[in-house]
Amino acid sequence: MSAPFSASLLKVLALALFVAAVGWAASRLDWGMVLSKLASASAPGMAVMAAAWLAALFVRPVRLLILLRAVSPECGRQYWATWSASLIAMAMNSVLPMRAGDMAMAFVLRQGLGVSTARAFSAVLVDRFVDFTTVIVIFVTALALAPTVAPWTANLTVTLLTALGVLVGGLWLLVNLRLVWLALFDRLILAAASRRRGRWSDRVHDLFAGIAVVDRPGVMVPVLALSIGLWGIIIASYWAGIGAVWPSVTFPAAAFAAGAVALSFVFPLMPGGVGVFHAAVVLALSLFGVPAEPALAFAIVSHAFQLGSVMLLAVVAVLCQRIDIRSLTAVRQTPS
Repeated sequence: MSAPFSASLLKVLALALFVAAVGWAASRLDWGMVLSKLASASAPGMAVMAAAWLAALFVRPVRLLILLRAVSPECGRQYWATWSASLIAMAMNSVLPMRAGDMAMAFVLRQGLGVSTARAFSAVLVDRFVDFTTVIVIFVTALALAPTVAPWTANLTVTLLTALGVLVGGLWLLVNLRLVWLALFDRLILAAASRRRGRWSDRVHDLFAGIAVVDRPGVMVPVLALSIGLWGIIIASYWAGIGAVWPSVTFPAAAFAAGAVALSFVFPLMPGGVGVFHAAVVLALSLFGVPAEPALAFAIVSHAFQLGSVMLLAVVAVLCQRIDIRSLTAVRQTPS
């Protein structure tokens, strides 16, 4: 059995199990109560939820722009090009597997800012690293405040903290021993009889030079501060939205739900996170005493608004930047 076939089979089995689990859970819900919660949801709460989420979409690119200016100072203060790349990447990640949007983001940044693909991708990698580590810290901290303890939470906490340690340690080794890795790579390139070895060497050196910004406190302090502020806004969006259907919800509950949703998108099973988003919210809020019906009511509204707003703004970004959609599917063949 070939490796691609085995991977496809495992994906199909995982998807089938997920659909079966969602179907079983849906059959046990009181859908009348779900509709009632949707109909009686607080309009001001939903408005705050929407406003905070939109604000987060406009704050997020600032963090990436700081990293881009650090790796390529010549790019200047090109906020709107960075915003466009961020929205296009979010939209593509919502519907395509393997984080295709992150690769497309580097391409859009090169088109809009003139940054080399390798340096743009290094900034994207650091941006995603900061995002992921922030989410893990939020998730674990909020989980520690949950009034209900589930058996699966202990193993999950250990797994996430271990992953955090491996990521931080791996990045430290990558940055602090980068001269060793570059020397090793250059030796391998010299041994290869390829006319493109000079180009590949330049790309790898640019990539390492970009990732090395994590060793610069003047860059990382504002980036980390922005990450905390960004996720504070996102959590506020969740808090207002959940409070619109379940007023007694706590801030840690909203933080845990936001973290659970973010982590669930690391390995998307369904396009747009359909079902995965809703299951993550319901499961997360159950630890904080929120019944499944109001949790699902919030998840339905929140998911529809988040996905819809990202897709709409991504279309605006494509039109404003005059990007050929077909070119985004050929990123790997585009020279830097």
